[in-house]
Formats: sequence, structure tokens, C-alpha cells
Amino acid sequence: MTLAIFVFVIIPFIPDRTIDPWMLINPKSLAQIMALIATLEFGGYVTERFAGQRVGLLATGFFGGFASSTAVFFTVTKMAKARPEAHRALIGAGLMATSATIILFTVITT
Repeated sequence: MTLAIFVFVIIPFIPDRTIDPWMLINPKSLAQIMALIATLEFGGYVTERFAGQRVGLLATGFFGGFASSTAVFFTVTKMAKARPEAHRALIGAGLMATSATIILFTVITT
């Protein structure tokens, strides 16, 4: 519910312009990146609940790699600190994110 409120209620009201003198920081872009990372974490949680930890992490890595492999690696790093016993599945999630990114770049460039 919190994620839905953030995405559909708060983000539309965030200004979509840079706020610093160097024209680097756009609050709306930062909020969208935060929403993407939160969505990946939530999607991974839901998938893990239905399909198990291993399949859930692999699916999260693969589908998250199409959106942002950087966000996947951020999420995987955070999860590795919380659940060190799942290191093999987390490595698999990182590899799946990389694979998805390579597939995406191949499709875009051809």
C-alpha cells in the first residue's frame, strides 16, 4: 500500500526540473528510481512467497535487469547483508540481471 501511494499519489506532485545550479539533481527522477528499487524488492518478495526463494530471486534478477540492473544489484547487495545464507541465489539473481541487460542491449542495437 505504501508503494502504491508513493507511486500514484506522491510522485506526480514532485517537481520535474533540476533544483541545483549544476543542473544535475532532478527530484522526480530520483523518486522514480526509488520507486523502481522498491517495486523490485516487493516483486521479489511476492515471487519468493509463491515460488520459493531460489526461483523468486532468479525471476527478480531477470525481470529487474530489463528495468535497471543497477537497481537489481543495489537490492541484491542489501539482501546479501540481511540473508547471507542465500548467497548462491543472490549471485544467480545478479547473473540473471546481467543476462537481461545484455538481451535488452542486443535487441535495441539490432
